[in-house]
Amino acid sequence: MSLTSLAGDGSIAGDGSIGGDGSIAGDGSAGTLGGGGVFAHLPGALVTTRDGIVGPWALPKQDQIPSNEEPADLGERMRRWEARVRAQVLDFELLSSLRFDLPDGETARLLVRDNNGIECPLVELERPSTEYLLNNQLFHVYNHADLRRDRAAEILSQIKGIDIFLGRLSPLHPERHRYTLELLAAFFRALVSAEMRIKHALAVPRPVEFSPQIMPMIQTPGHGTFPAGHAAESFMGATVLFALMEVGNKRYADAAWDDRLARLAARISVNRVIAGMHFPVDLAAGLVLGLAVGRYFVALAKGEEAKLTPCKFVGGKYKIMEFPWADFPWGTILKLTEPLPELVATTKSDPFPLTPSDKKSSPLCWLWGEAVKEWQ
Repeated sequence: MSLTSLAGDGSIAGDGSIGGDGSIAGDGSAGTLGGGGVFAHLPGALVTTRDGIVGPWALPKQDQIPSNEEPADLGERMRRWEARVRAQVLDFELLSSLRFDLPDGETARLLVRDNNGIECPLVELERPSTEYLLNNQLFHVYNHADLRRDRAAEILSQIKGIDIFLGRLSPLHPERHRYTLELLAAFFRALVSAEMRIKHALAVPRPVEFSPQIMPMIQTPGHGTFPAGHAAESFMGATVLFALMEVGNKRYADAAWDDRLARLAARISVNRVIAGMHFPVDLAAGLVLGLAVGRYFVALAKGEEAKLTPCKFVGGKYKIMEFPWADFPWGTILKLTEPLPELVATTKSDPFPLTPSDKKSSPLCWLWGEAVKEWQ
């Protein structure tokens, strides 16, 4: 069991996944135990079996019926549901906490609510013009093609395998970390939905649309280039995974897993430029989106009061830069209390307090707590 296909294009979350149909604890799983329709004659066999054993009708006594004394909307009740249902509950929780906005036709925003119920922009991404991409970014994509032979195995494996690389770098095991995988899957699904809404709104053309000399080595996805989904998903996944590891056991923080997870996210991102899929500016926007949303998801899942720093990335001000992965502060980039990496074209606003969740009723807080236990 891995995170493969747990989200959408480029990473983690659809049918056949954790929490999806045909998944662990989902429809068609677990053989015949608790399942149905495995054998064509099984329903008939169950009918005749019932007729032979249940006897005359007897109304259950009061002390024999299920209790309804527990309060409604208990997070702990998530333990009783199959993974497919838990996934649907979490999807609603996460997506309903975000709102998309396009205030000026050029800038896409994701908004969340502060402690006073006021909406605050968590991330703002302003699209670059096609003239900017032509004059400042396209030649980077052409030059990066020299690395395609060296990176081919990585690029092909990462089309829908970001999760596998995160899981091999960290001591993540499908039997030991079932709730961790469910949590990551939910976060990836929500992020992919948000990023696709942004991509749709900004509609920035891909490198292959500019020149036949780009000739990507793999199929160009059928959506816009800005921001880069692989970058957003990689940095978000690394942020959440390290946060779980660090809370669960401090030794993970002391062993520099954050450093390596951040480097892995950057390498996965750069591979998309090498493949001919993205411009470097797309990766920078994806990094901002992934880190900001990852920190928000962690704060939401912890159910504690936290301060979040809104970020705005202006694509046209990125100038002629490549993706500056070599200059990143690797030891702090995934730290939730550290500022986001300084990038050209990024501005930050004053932090705002995030409303803490009711841990008793929050399905997300329950799952976070179960995932943390797996790292202790």
